[in-house]
Amino acid sequence: MDRLPVVVFLAGASPTASEPERWLAAAHLAAAQDLLARALADPVCGPCFVVGGDADVARAFSGWPVVVVPGPRPFHFGRALGDLARRERLEAVLYLSGGAGVLLPQGFVGAMAARLAPRRVVTNNRFSCDFAAFAPAEALGQVRDLPRDNDLAWALAADAGFAVEELPREAATLYDLDSPLDLLVLRLAGQPGPALARCLAALPGDDGWLRAAARPFADGAAEVTIAGRLATDTLAFLDREAACRKRALVEERGMEASRRAAGGAARSLVGRLLEAIGPAAFFAQLSETSASAFVDTRVLLAHRGAGLAPSERFAADLLWADALREPWLRELVEAARAAPLPVVLGGHTLLNGGLRLLVAWSWRAGSLTDRPVAQ
Repeated sequence: MDRLPVVVFLAGASPTASEPERWLAAAHLAAAQDLLARALADPVCGPCFVVGGDADVARAFSGWPVVVVPGPRPFHFGRALGDLARRERLEAVLYLSGGAGVLLPQGFVGAMAARLAPRRVVTNNRFSCDFAAFAPAEALGQVRDLPRDNDLAWALAADAGFAVEELPREAATLYDLDSPLDLLVLRLAGQPGPALARCLAALPGDDGWLRAAARPFADGAAEVTIAGRLATDTLAFLDREAACRKRALVEERGMEASRRAAGGAARSLVGRLLEAIGPAAFFAQLSETSASAFVDTRVLLAHRGAGLAPSERFAADLLWADALREPWLRELVEAARAAPLPVVLGGHTLLNGGLRLLVAWSWRAGSLTDRPVAQ
């Protein structure tokens, strides 16, 4: 592959967006600037495109060798990417969603290009990809329907017969800015690029509960509970790198790709327990065994069949109980705030890339120097 075109999609924020949604949109734009600056420095990088750009995006990339393309209305990911590939006659594509690849190193375009072969897609996650390179780009025409980007690798394999190569699972490939909580974790424990670092530094969000929840990772006498879509490789990472004991309940992995969430089939044991005894009692009992807890609320939302707006999900992640209108979610967040142990509520990024960053931070922040052994 001589040159690999790079395409970044940015959703932006609506005029009625909540404050956390505006935080996320600003961070996605800053992350795209850092990402494309690294890409353009790579001699393998082909033309670069930003899709979904509004006036703010056009201003941000004014003077850059980047083509800003307005997003289609109504938005459909597969059609938007396919139309761009046909119009620009792209033979291959490296696609990244807004907020993806914030920790990818210099030279990542060349590294992805070196892995490409005809009818192959290289991605960070075959079931829920945040970025992927594939060739030929015209194969998008063989995909039956692709309304969202997370299904890109899966759809190319299922509908177009592509081979799928997954990149090694590590913080650089797993970390994605899906929620304002991911911004706070990255500000605390990551090393973002310069534009994103400035954006994160301006955020007013407090991260005291994150620090308190992460510190036990470096304490061999502590135990941490994790519930939700925890990947097996992340659990193995925790066994290698965290000193604490781990209590993990893994449930509903792949619920989006399998359509269990959208179809109302997702079920959660944590959700059942919360319904049976209530959030306050749940966290009180959890404190008898654990020094901190990390809970995937997207599994709980799917369990209840609650398709809440991003403003509600994001407020819950930030523990902003007063901003919540859904009674059961407000009760959960109020109980988490008042719990006898620090509780972090979030989504898929928190439980995978986020935990990896927080474990590393716990060792830097603590006074313990002995590295852990597998438990």
